[in-house]
Amino acid sequence: KKQKDLRKSRNVIAFVFALASIATTNLVLANDEIFTGNNAREKVTSEASAESSILPIEQDTNAAATSSKQLIINNPPSSPSPKSSNNQSQSDESNKNSYEALPQLFVTADKTPNKIKDIGRSIAVISPQEIKERGAETVSEAIKTTTGLQVDDFGGKGAPGIASVRIRGLSSGYTKTLLDSFTLNDPTSPQGQYFPGMSYFNLAAIDHIEILKGSSGVLYGSQAAGGVINMITKRPIECSGLEATLKVEGGTNETYTESAYLGYGEKNIYANIAAGHYRTDGNLKGAESNGSSFLFEPYFILGDHVTLKPIVLYEEGKVTAQASPSYAGGGEWKYQVYDGKYHEFDYLLLGIDAGVKAGIWKGNLITSFAKSHRKQYVSWSDSYIKFNAESLNVDFKNTIAINSMNTIFIFGPEWKSEQAKIGETNKVKHEKSEGALYVHADTTLFDEVLSFGYGARVSKEYDIDEGGNESGTLPLLEASTAINIPETPVKLHASIAQGYRTPSLYETYYGDFNSWGDVTNPDLKEEKFLSWDTGVTLSFFEDKLLFDVTYFNIKKEDAIAYSWPTYINDDDYDYDGIEFSVEAKPTQRHFIRIGYTWQRNAETENVYGRDSQNDNRLIITPKHSGYITLGGSSLNNKLHYSLTETYRGSQFANQTIKEDAVYLTDAKISYDVAKNINLYVKANNIFDKEYTSGGWRMDGRTVFGGLEGRF
Repeated sequence: KKQKDLRKSRNVIAFVFALASIATTNLVLANDEIFTGNNAREKVTSEASAESSILPIEQDTNAAATSSKQLIINNPPSSPSPKSSNNQSQSDESNKNSYEALPQLFVTADKTPNKIKDIGRSIAVISPQEIKERGAETVSEAIKTTTGLQVDDFGGKGAPGIASVRIRGLSSGYTKTLLDSFTLNDPTSPQGQYFPGMSYFNLAAIDHIEILKGSSGVLYGSQAAGGVINMITKRPIECSGLEATLKVEGGTNETYTESAYLGYGEKNIYANIAAGHYRTDGNLKGAESNGSSFLFEPYFILGDHVTLKPIVLYEEGKVTAQASPSYAGGGEWKYQVYDGKYHEFDYLLLGIDAGVKAGIWKGNLITSFAKSHRKQYVSWSDSYIKFNAESLNVDFKNTIAINSMNTIFIFGPEWKSEQAKIGETNKVKHEKSEGALYVHADTTLFDEVLSFGYGARVSKEYDIDEGGNESGTLPLLEASTAINIPETPVKLHASIAQGYRTPSLYETYYGDFNSWGDVTNPDLKEEKFLSWDTGVTLSFFEDKLLFDVTYFNIKKEDAIAYSWPTYINDDDYDYDGIEFSVEAKPTQRHFIRIGYTWQRNAETENVYGRDSQNDNRLIITPKHSGYITLGGSSLNNKLHYSLTETYRGSQFANQTIKEDAVYLTDAKISYDVAKNINLYVKANNIFDKEYTSGGWRMDGRTVFGGLEGRF
């Protein structure tokens, strides 16, 4: 009865959220007359129109700048589409390196597009040019050389082919993954993270990737304790008609990748359709895997006030089952592949972003429903266990720009629910829900010399299984600032923010997820975070030389850790680090990128995940890491190359076992054999270094060749 009452209460809360959303919409529409005067972001729009080809997707590119009442609070703008780029010469295109556009680049760290120079948070942007230069086929490949990130495809591609992305030492479970602001997650995974992960997601329709580093709980909720990865799709609205890209690649370990992209754009509509397939034999005998993905995302601009963006994402994969590595001593690990046994999954995301704007206000009702199925091999019982999950995420985002205050407000309610069913008959079921209210503001002063971001959030979780247990209301705060010192190349930036991660269903009901029976911990509390960072960015020679150095610190309370037979709240910890990066363009067609990250655990007591004897290092996180990339083009911009040297310092695979440092060399060379056809070859780990990460064997030398056509 109590569970039924709780469900009724939950539905009432959701209904109240809906009524509040409708009431707010009607109130603003009824008072549209009072919203007069210049828009707080009008200057941003006119600068973008005059200085860059990057335009907001709702802006009419044939109109003069924008009307005073048009608000740039839609999806982030992106680079011109391939179709429109084809209208320019290849030599002109070569002059548009990503870092030249950074001062005008719009990012969505605060859930609304803003100039990157006005953002006080630590954010990295992987541009379309960088994705191409790196020869990336998956998200993990695209973001590998980013300061503050540790990215591993454990066991290499396909063995098991699941990527780990650690932001500032925090594992994938502390990273929120978004696709155009739609949440990607799987309630049956150990920490609720996006199970297909970064290994399978195809980049055919992706324009650029934004990485927000540091706790981001105010705007993004649970699981954004370490940061946020937002994949932004292409915007083919600047062209009229169709554009298409076809790509095939093959190489070492019988690895083959095929992808296709179709884009359509007109003044008031665009659509993305993308499909990809991948297979490999893996770097261990018998460790083959394969996966496919499909994306359909249209966008409609209905008059001057309404936008609609539905989305359909489907992914599926099959991976040969393997045992976790076991240490054999002397730096050697043992591996076991279960021949003929597989892990299988499929993932479906359905969503819609409905936008309405009136005067200085815009509301976006962002709703997504995800359904996933997993079939996992259990070696100790030589059997399979099935997981079925459903999740619902609703965010009613309101944005108001007030010119007199030079401020944009972002606020609204959020609701999410998760459900996991376990077993052949789905007779074991667990579910939980969470409601929240958030508010955030961005203010610019003194002709954009000084920018502030500040916000707050309250949230409450409901555990349906345990008779409606409620977590305490979590009040969160955040603040950031950016100072662009006039007449100098200096930008100072700093931020402080709180975050949290609620226990996943897997952690709370660990026994059910592993066929061990009723082994639960309903008293498991949420983890709490406080992170801050500060740094300086220097820009010289019209942004042809950029430096950035950032210091960060993260405090974590009530860490969730496994202690047989289930998960518990363990000790607290505190660690810090430094990120340093340089981007330079010594000539018109050549570039250099350098990055270095230093991380340490500043706590002196022994805590879970680190042993006090282990030089204060976190697990699977090196104390020192870095990279240097040289690249460019020649032969009338037909020949393109990049060479990357990466250093991963020594790290600990677990609490006691140390893994050696390693240097890795990667290279890519491509040639435009025709105007729209590119032939390329890339090689990773050229000197065939043997190394492990978390005990998993990583790929040795791999060589791939491919052909890409754009029409």
